[in-house]
Amino acid sequence: FWPGLLFLGLSGMVFLLSRLAAQPRNAIAGGAALRRFTLLPRVLPRAGLAPWQARPVAFSRGNCTWFPARFPSLGSSFAGAARRRAPGAVEAVRTGACKTAARRFGFFGTVGFAASLWASHRSQVRQGAVAKCDDVIQVPTLSAHADEVMVEEGPLGKMLGVLTGFVACSAVWAVWTIAIGLPFVLVYAVATSQWQLVGAIAAMFAYPHIFPMPHIPIARNFILYGMKRWLGPQGTCTFVDLSSGRSTPFSGTAAHEPEPEPAPGQGASAMKASARPQLMCIHPHGIFAFGVLMLAEQKPELIVLSSPYLYHVAPVFRFFFESMIGARMGSAGASDLASLMGKGESPLMLTPGGFHEATIVCPGKERVYLKSRRGFVKYALRFGYDVVPCYTYGESDLMANPQGGWKWRFKLNDIAIPAVLPWGCWWIPLFPRRGVKVTFAVGPPVEMPHIPRPTKEDVETHHARYMQAVRDLYDRIPADGRKKRPLEIW
Repeated sequence: FWPGLLFLGLSGMVFLLSRLAAQPRNAIAGGAALRRFTLLPRVLPRAGLAPWQARPVAFSRGNCTWFPARFPSLGSSFAGAARRRAPGAVEAVRTGACKTAARRFGFFGTVGFAASLWASHRSQVRQGAVAKCDDVIQVPTLSAHADEVMVEEGPLGKMLGVLTGFVACSAVWAVWTIAIGLPFVLVYAVATSQWQLVGAIAAMFAYPHIFPMPHIPIARNFILYGMKRWLGPQGTCTFVDLSSGRSTPFSGTAAHEPEPEPAPGQGASAMKASARPQLMCIHPHGIFAFGVLMLAEQKPELIVLSSPYLYHVAPVFRFFFESMIGARMGSAGASDLASLMGKGESPLMLTPGGFHEATIVCPGKERVYLKSRRGFVKYALRFGYDVVPCYTYGESDLMANPQGGWKWRFKLNDIAIPAVLPWGCWWIPLFPRRGVKVTFAVGPPVEMPHIPRPTKEDVETHHARYMQAVRDLYDRIPADGRKKRPLEIW
């Protein structure tokens, strides 16, 4: 798969450069790029032009003409026409050569990529199933831990890992940039009366709310695999399932509504139908929110609750998450969350710490912003949802962030402005640091009673239970040779 993808990328690069050189206005830029591309000397001579021998010498109103040093395949008559500076004849040969290169590389790149996909699929079928990048490790007891062995890689494997990770991280940051900047582009288009652009952006905003997003499985596999490969070889990211341990029941009074029992004779299907819905909460948020991607990979049926801004006015982000990651999206706004829970949608996922938790992130420390976040507990009580704590150990080490100035930075967070200044990899600061081992753990659910109108005391009581469950989960996460740091709850 990966050699085919690399070949497709190179073919696409040649295709774009060839099309660029075929445009009269881009003759100099396209020609220079094509002359430096070492694959073309074997392709373009057959079309009658050797662009690595060409040099631009003439200009005319945005158009430029190439005058090759020699045309061995065209004869003396064309050479004489070129010396008389006949732009049409030279332009026709140059355009035809570039389009021929584009067609050839595009065709062979697509065929090679399709063949590599078929070979990869057949190889996985022979092994019995399509294997995931990482194993799901069951840890049934407190003393057990995940023994994950790091895979040794050669130079070629490291190069491919960096390449695929670079592409995946670039795609994520491109999506974030477009999601943040698109509303500003809309305002600019309205101010400058560019109504066609306004209509196109308005259609982008409306599309996710009208039509279902298509799923692109190959993009999902590539993005998730690439993000993990950026951090390191296979085994750098592990998923630890601690939910099979003892859950945290509620030992309250009988005044609260009990759970309905399945009717006699209905069997396992009735038990599954009567299962309580779940709200999965991830800590810490971090700057890159790597744990969200890891959980979305293991649970494709997950409904990820983001900020109302990203859900309602960021169509590119919704397309990326629903089509390319394969998880459904929802809004963590009060009315939207009440609507989803009222319908019994499950499992839901949110990060209670939000931007505040991203602001306090610091390498070498494990921090969660939870003491003043009680809204999710209130809604879980109102609609009878069990709350499942999840923790991403190592998320804080992916990116550095300036510390201090909490008062004014939290005020910016309150108006949906993330007050962070991330610095990750030393040579690409916006990308996470490489070589950081990340462990994602899912804890046992915290059972919540169904209280249609919870009081302040009810919320505080069950919020304290949830905070204790987060501490217990953190204590059970396997350190895998790393020094276990104390958990700070802000």
